[in-house]
Amino acid sequence: NYSSFNICNYTGDSEEHILDCRNRLCDYLNIPLSNLITPRQTHSLNVKIIDSTTINSSELENVDALVTNLNDVAIAVNTADCVPVLLADDTAGVIAAIHSGWKGTVGKISAKAVECMLSLGATPQAIKAFIGVSICPECFEVGDEVVEQFRIAFPHVPEIIINSQPRCHINLQQACRQTLIDCGLHPENIILS
Repeated sequence: NYSSFNICNYTGDSEEHILDCRNRLCDYLNIPLSNLITPRQTHSLNVKIIDSTTINSSELENVDALVTNLNDVAIAVNTADCVPVLLADDTAGVIAAIHSGWKGTVGKISAKAVECMLSLGATPQAIKAFIGVSICPECFEVGDEVVEQFRIAFPHVPEIIINSQPRCHINLQQACRQTLIDCGLHPENIILS
């Protein structure tokens, strides 16, 4: 399962392989291993501002988004079906990495990350966003209880919910995009994978 590149240390892969992959990534980025920061994600709405590289692992428990303005630091999140959202304000030197599953998307974790970026000097007009590869709307079939949560969270964006039989589908990428637009990001600064 883990014969290729993997830096996620809670998936069952061997510690040696994960460390090797992390070291290769840090060598490529020309940063020390301590400056590669990844959280222990739990589908929460928790965002952590990284203001030092001396972080113990308990500070990264139950965190699904990272924000920093430190130089020579790489922040990362792990995703499979969930949506990776990467944000950058080049002028302010502030970046964010967000893991947005359906709970994070309906709870608008991307908005919480933008709020943290603004606290570090970023501006919505200067933030550029990349919404990465995730489960497609055709495959993300959900029950009525999830549909209702998205209807409440995005009442004016009907294209997020795709009505089909026997069950509805959700477009998570579009929901993340709409959240960012609602935060003041310019639509032309948001790239969808």
